[in-house]
Amino acid sequence: MATPKPAKPVLAQFGPLADELGALTKELAPFAQKLSRIEALKKALRAGCTAPATEQWTVEGAHFVAVLGPCANQRVIDVKLLVKKIGAVMFASFSGCTLKDLEQHVAPAIVAAVVTDEPNGSRSLKTFEKAATI
Repeated sequence: MATPKPAKPVLAQFGPLADELGALTKELAPFAQKLSRIEALKKALRAGCTAPATEQWTVEGAHFVAVLGPCANQRVIDVKLLVKKIGAVMFASFSGCTLKDLEQHVAPAIVAAVVTDEPNGSRSLKTFEKAATI
């Protein structure tokens, strides 16, 4: 009887993570649609918020109350002032450009010429239960 090859040490350390992820995914599978609905409802409430950014917003339903807190502080760069202070050449040496901004401000032919698809996005992750061994 042949003995199975031992798992590679690097891969073996991730085995327990795969098992835990699979178990949690299996346990929560019946609630997947509800979890998606929760995210959609949160998004709708955030989008509909009429309170100023520094104040909380309370919505009362027949059975529950939803409270959206004030917006968290985020650091914001005044790009025009930055370029004025350091110059366009220095700014161009490290600045970036989002695809959304590029597509809004540049002709489609130029966008097509300078944008390529590369495999550097997030990876999909699925779990599958192993067949039971007897």
